[in-house]
Amino acid sequence: MMNDTNVIVPLTKLPALFLLIAFAALLPCGCEQAQSNTGTPVIEAPKVLVDTVVKRDDVITSRYFRGNVEASETVEIRARVKGFLRKIHFQDGMEVKEGQLLFEIEPEPYQARLDGAKARWQGAANTLKEAEDRVRRGRAAGTAISEEDLATRLTQRDVAAAEVAAAKASYDEAKIDLGYTKITSPITGWIGRRLVDEGNLVGTDGNTLLTTIVKRQPIDVYFEVSGPLVDELQQRQFEMRQAIEEQGGNPDAIDLDDMEVTVLAGLSIDEGFPHKGTLNYLDFKIDPSTGTARVRGTFPNKKDLLYPGTDVRIRIPSREKQTAVLVREKGIGKNTLGDFVYLVVDGTGDYAGRKVAKTRQIKADTGELVDGMRIVSEGLEGGETYIVGGVQRARDGMPVDIVEEREKPAKASPEGEPE
Repeated sequence: MMNDTNVIVPLTKLPALFLLIAFAALLPCGCEQAQSNTGTPVIEAPKVLVDTVVKRDDVITSRYFRGNVEASETVEIRARVKGFLRKIHFQDGMEVKEGQLLFEIEPEPYQARLDGAKARWQGAANTLKEAEDRVRRGRAAGTAISEEDLATRLTQRDVAAAEVAAAKASYDEAKIDLGYTKITSPITGWIGRRLVDEGNLVGTDGNTLLTTIVKRQPIDVYFEVSGPLVDELQQRQFEMRQAIEEQGGNPDAIDLDDMEVTVLAGLSIDEGFPHKGTLNYLDFKIDPSTGTARVRGTFPNKKDLLYPGTDVRIRIPSREKQTAVLVREKGIGKNTLGDFVYLVVDGTGDYAGRKVAKTRQIKADTGELVDGMRIVSEGLEGGETYIVGGVQRARDGMPVDIVEEREKPAKASPEGEPE
């Protein structure tokens, strides 16, 4: 007789049975975590920092340009006379002073020419003295000599005087040529590399270029400005001339230097625009193809940081303070439409009672920061709350968790300090 109390389950079916029991045990718990008590999906809001859009009436707005640094003076040093280059008295790239000796060309041929010219000049002077004595004796003789003889003596005297003048001119020319054998610097500045080495013959084919000297203190920066700024500068100049004329002065003596238009410059390695100068040249016409005019700013460059050929950023600040809306630069994001900020507003619907992020497109100034903030010309009124920390985590229309109400303002850094 068989025992019917034992049920044998094949070992191959046990794993499937265990999986079925485990899934049944976990299913109710999973359903409870996916829903809130109200049935609304649970959203974990990103933590963000916020600040308030600032509106100030003491902001200095600016215009921005790209410029190129040029030496205020550039002098080519050339050989004025022919000869062998005997001595070079400088090191390439050094600073030289006005009047400093730079090159020596062999002087002997020119010294000999000067000595010969001096001798001829002295001989002509002696001949002239003798001719003048003959004229004086002839006049003293009265009727003892004929008028024809006296006229001959006068002619000889005049010819001798002309020969003296010619000899003197030859002497002066020889003296000048001898002076050209010693070449000195006409300005104070920085000298370039030598283009001819000692021992070479120079001056054979015109005036041989030996080197170049540039003046970097002060130094100039050239850049192009648009028509509206040109109009503004001309209007300012007109007003100043009118005021000078009303005071009885000479309005024609007014130029851009007198207007003291501030120009700030910054190198690629600079933070902001630390180099301060003034506008001192405005081209007399606007290029019709670009609608711009060429202008020049001059900078003291006392630290010699502005170097000829360098590209710089240019800022021209406005004359008067203006009202502007400001936001922190790190609160500005970019999308396909341009710049934007996330405003923090009250949520509605499923997010009622919570704070949500709202995208607001803006037009931000790409210039310098104002106390760590950027000027916004469109899109904001001032007073709005916006995200400054956690911008990358926020999403339009989604909740956010404010962990700090306000961020401390950035400390302003000075700009445009005279060097």
